Amino acid sequence: MTQELKPDEHRSLRILSRKADENDVKGFIKETLGYVTQGEKADAQAVLKVSGTANYHIYEKIRSESDMRNFLDEIKNEGFNEGISQGRTEALERTAKNLFDAGMAIDKIAKMVDTSVNIVEEWLSVRK
Repeated sequence: MTQELKPDEHRSLRILSRKADENDVKGFIKETLGYVTQGEKADAQAVLKVSGTANYHIYEKIRSESDMRNFLDEIKNEGFNEGISQGRTEALERTAKNLFDAGMAIDKIAKMVDTSVNIVEEWLSVRK
């Protein structure tokens, strides 16, 4: 549904999808630099936090591009970084659960996702 929205008019909505387009994300980041009021900035931070959680892989790629890194540095805030971190953690947790469902031992899963056995056990506690 979000892909049917006009890109230049609805970037903030389009990037909320789990399958956001990288160009929409970049365009929205550039747009936010023109925001002046606290309300606009707070709204942008909320959108970036949700989008960063849903599309952390895109944001990680964007961070590796020097021109976009400069834009991100300008709008950097705890909420945005927290969203990226949360997205990464959720992806690792999903991976751990999938590996567990496939029969992999917890200690091996911990090595695969580069975390402690205790964390993996915590992620899997619902399934025990």
